[in-house]
Amino acid sequence: MSEDEDEEKAGLADFEEGWMLLELRHVLWSYANFSLLLKTDMSVSYVTQQIFERYGRVQEVVLYVGEVPGEQFRLKNSRQKIGDLFQTTGSKKREKPEKHSLLYDFLPFNPTEPVLLAL
Repeated sequence: MSEDEDEEKAGLADFEEGWMLLELRHVLWSYANFSLLLKTDMSVSYVTQQIFERYGRVQEVVLYVGEVPGEQFRLKNSRQKIGDLFQTTGSKKREKPEKHSLLYDFLPFNPTEPVLLAL
């Protein structure tokens, strides 16, 4: 084994995913803002799942990177890791996580069943 390979393996062994506080801000309603404490190796789909669980029956969750919602800022890769998205490894301490934010929006459930409309 060469010296370079030893250094590379030592660097990989020291690498550890950190913590981050993801502030999720709704596009329209500030009262719908909330935060999630996450490890940076979690995927964007986990964030989407948390929004589904928080609001129940919603049809589509859309995440945006940046301060303004727009098609060019829309996240399309749900398998991407949060750390890769923000290009960070996070904080080593859970008590002092790095802070980052995403905008989100969703379509509320729209029932078309006649029985549901009658209620």
